[in-house]
Amino acid sequence: MKCKNTQCPLHGKIEVPYTGNPKTKVIYVGGCPEYDEINMQIPHAFSGEKGKKTKELLHKAKIPLDSILFLNAARCNINKKEMSDRQITQVLKCCRIYVKKVLDVVKPKLIIIAGDYALRQILGRKGIKAARNEKWIKSGEFQCWCKPTYDTAYLSRNPDLERHILQDLKDAKKFISTQKSKSLKYGTTHTGGIDDVSA
Repeated sequence: MKCKNTQCPLHGKIEVPYTGNPKTKVIYVGGCPEYDEINMQIPHAFSGEKGKKTKELLHKAKIPLDSILFLNAARCNINKKEMSDRQITQVLKCCRIYVKKVLDVVKPKLIIIAGDYALRQILGRKGIKAARNEKWIKSGEFQCWCKPTYDTAYLSRNPDLERHILQDLKDAKKFISTQKSKSLKYGTTHTGGIDDVSA
């Protein structure tokens, strides 16, 4: 399947569909599909090397894979070297209709936000490091808690981030196990979407 949105800078590129449990209350949102996912005969989100690493860390955190729905902030691969920030913002805006539709139907209790693209898509802000430091953020738009963490795609450049990702996923596991969201302290409440972040 290829992008049919003529307003999208990635029009005509291969889209990678979401995958996982559609009846879950836990959604994992990454940045964009990698080339190895796109080149598969039947592309699926988080089926490439980055996805394998993500699933490995989820397993270590004792979060069952069949309890998660995997989404990407963008359905096509974003090549930062070839695109301006304004173009990337436009791609995220074009993909938002798909993300929002899923979240409105699933009504998750927890969104794990992995990386800056996912942060921009879900909470309409930039800066995954600062967001991660807030620990937990309540989404006013989707009425659920969000757990920001680093995208496993970052590990090729900074392997030391793995322990931080794993700790974040372990924290998410505690949330999933207790479902007592009122015991968590509020971070920043956001009601906007990707339109709040522009180049």
